[in-house]
Amino acid sequence: MTLNSLVSGGCIISGSVVVQSVLFPRVRINSFCNIDSAVLLPEVWVGRSCRLRRCIIDRACIIPEGMVIGENAEETRSFLPFRRRYCTGHA
Repeated sequence: MTLNSLVSGGCIISGSVVVQSVLFPRVRINSFCNIDSAVLLPEVWVGRSCRLRRCIIDRACIIPEGMVIGENAEETRSFLPFRRRYCTGHA
């Protein structure tokens, strides 16, 4: 479900909630995610059960399953890189 968001062509949102966010082309959001006030640049892949709040995710980042970004600054900074590059949330 998307509320008050801008979703570009080629995005796939599968059973997740997206509120007040901007999704660039070819963004994939898997099931059970909560995306709030976020900007996801092209080709971002978000794993299942993620929570992204008040963050900007760079092009082609892969957010692993269960990741929480933007809710707790210390916890966000502590996670390890996953696949392509290190992605940090905006606290």
